[in-house]
Amino acid sequence: MNIQVKFRNIKKSSGAIKRVSKRLVSALAFARAQDTIQSVTIIVSNVNGPKGGVDKLCRLLIKSDHLPDIVITENQANIRSAVDRCIARARQTLFRKLKQNKQSLQKRVKLLHFLPEGDDNMAYPST
Repeated sequence: MNIQVKFRNIKKSSGAIKRVSKRLVSALAFARAQDTIQSVTIIVSNVNGPKGGVDKLCRLLIKSDHLPDIVITENQANIRSAVDRCIARARQTLFRKLKQNKQSLQKRVKLLHFLPEGDDNMAYPST
């Protein structure tokens, strides 16, 4: 799993990058689904600059082999809460997508049981 942490319009430090990366790796969803995730990109930016206010934006992008891309955006007053909330929402979304994918696979397997056994030509008759 490839993790990228990017900061825009915010003073970045190696400590902040390590904290965000550690938080991503330690998140339960990412630990359970590491084999399905190709890459995780998190972008933290300051929308309004030095004006203040609710302007810290966190955007998280999860790319996976078997699932559609997951993009989560969170706007908060400080960086820590924006990152934490974004990761929590991404974890929820990832679990939901994995569950939907598993249920879809189970339905397809059940449908295979209804196909006639024996001659393969009966399943797809020629015209």
